[in-house]
Amino acid sequence: MDSQENEEQGCYHFIGVAYTVNKTELQLTIQAVLAFLGTFLATGGLFLIKWFQQRNLHYSINSSPSDFTILLRNYPYIHERHQIEQYFMKYFNINPASIVKIIRPLNIQDYMNDQKKKNEKLKEQQRIYALMTRPQEVREKNDILNKLMLEIQVLDKQISLFEQQVTLNNLYQRTDYVLVTLQEENLVDQILDTCNQSRWYEVMMDYLGCCDKLLYYLNNDKQQWKFINGQRIYIRRAPEPLDIIWQNFNTSHSQKRCKRLLALSLNFLVVLVGAFVVYGISYTQNQAKSSDSFYVKYVLSGLCALAILIINQILEFLIKITSKYEKHTTYTNETRSVMVTQTIMQFINTALVPFGLFIFTDFDQNNLAVSLFFIFLGNLIILPVLEIFDPLYIIKLIKQNQILKEQDKRQIILTQQQTHELFEGPDYRIADKYSTIFKSILMSMFYVCIFPYGMMMQIVSLFLYYWACKYTLLRRCSYPPTINRNLNDSTLQLLGISPILISAGSACYSFLLIQTYSNLILHIINMIISCICVGSYLYFRFESKVTHTESALCLNYFEERKKFSTDYEKCNPITMKQAQFQQQYKLE
Repeated sequence: MDSQENEEQGCYHFIGVAYTVNKTELQLTIQAVLAFLGTFLATGGLFLIKWFQQRNLHYSINSSPSDFTILLRNYPYIHERHQIEQYFMKYFNINPASIVKIIRPLNIQDYMNDQKKKNEKLKEQQRIYALMTRPQEVREKNDILNKLMLEIQVLDKQISLFEQQVTLNNLYQRTDYVLVTLQEENLVDQILDTCNQSRWYEVMMDYLGCCDKLLYYLNNDKQQWKFINGQRIYIRRAPEPLDIIWQNFNTSHSQKRCKRLLALSLNFLVVLVGAFVVYGISYTQNQAKSSDSFYVKYVLSGLCALAILIINQILEFLIKITSKYEKHTTYTNETRSVMVTQTIMQFINTALVPFGLFIFTDFDQNNLAVSLFFIFLGNLIILPVLEIFDPLYIIKLIKQNQILKEQDKRQIILTQQQTHELFEGPDYRIADKYSTIFKSILMSMFYVCIFPYGMMMQIVSLFLYYWACKYTLLRRCSYPPTINRNLNDSTLQLLGISPILISAGSACYSFLLIQTYSNLILHIINMIISCICVGSYLYFRFESKVTHTESALCLNYFEERKKFSTDYEKCNPITMKQAQFQQQYKLE
């Protein structure tokens, strides 16, 4: 492999891995045909996964408040209960007697801020009490304690006043969301069937929102329910009570779109900064490509891979913060946003940035092969290791040991809630697990023709990562949050682009790396067929609602509510106390 003759034939090797740089026309044709067959194989595997999940998903036979409730968005906040009843009677033929209750989520952001300030004041008060050990210190801190007590009393009055306004159903605190609970479950299914729209139509409405006026003039009589005074109404099944983030209802959809655009721009900026770092390393490597030293071959390629992995960790931390800023109304949507954004950004940073920079910096194919090897090797080793030896978990263990040492000295200044948060297990972070797995799969699909060894390395990496995640879930993490199956559906839709990545990677290898167009027609056909396969896969969707048996079609809310473990009033922070009091009163 080291002879001059083999180098002229285009063979290159490093660390025992052989890599063919230049190939014959027959080899390139065979590779294009294999990519063509790989497109069908990947598409068939994706359909098999969907079919398998459809057969093996188990649904709970217990009903929940979500089965009887629908959610209206962008509804006029000035409408009262009788106007909402007339709306359902006019467009859906729902008798007002069938409406059990109507909940208007309020703007509770100020309420939550006051609660947060109160907790901070109480924490400060407890800290001062814990540090006062001598009478002199008590006299010095007395003025500060009195000031804190007055501030806490003011916050208590504001919180009580807000709770009273909720009882009076204050008009100016309402949001444009409405939760309507119906008496029978089949009425909810009837409304949702009437409001059922195509997938692409809903995407256009949710993310563009610019065609409302046009649709208002073009809608027919059957679509009149969509508009009230020219205002577009969105109807869907209500999420589970524990899945709702109540304080985010006050953010309008236009504001959410702006926040998501700003968060996406910030994430792209981090990817761009990482690309400049990798560019500097690859530029240095290309400038010294005439050298055959160990430093040029391996150290710089290893630094390139290390920089990419560090940027991935920064993106992971940043996306978690920006997802909170986007103000999603459910924890599932927030988790899905983290998963999708993190997968796309890390895929761009890990797969597309190295390839693009090597193209635009007078690339050396050998350096590209070595850099890809270290990137895949980093995923193979570092991801399972970070899952087991999580730095945040290690820091939490250190804090726990400090608290246990201070316990005998009576110097603990934490509140009971802070102590619970410190000693409970770490979050399972299911979005990070999804994004890591799918980023690895998409990356190996893209480089399957350029660096075939990467596929085998990723298989080993996912095997090790699986056991690392299983260990942390069973031995370390706290109980995972309740997330509905929309998260899983989104991940499968994201994975559906893998056939396009196979054909695109094969085309990039031939046109950009080898710089030959001998199989141009075959690559074009492969791209067209892969797009058709992806379109058909994305069109084939699971039903998000379980089809009940005939015996379960007539579920009644008043008969089933005794089985509910929770309800919307009990999960809303501002109505929680009142709901608990009413439940206790009924029990007595």
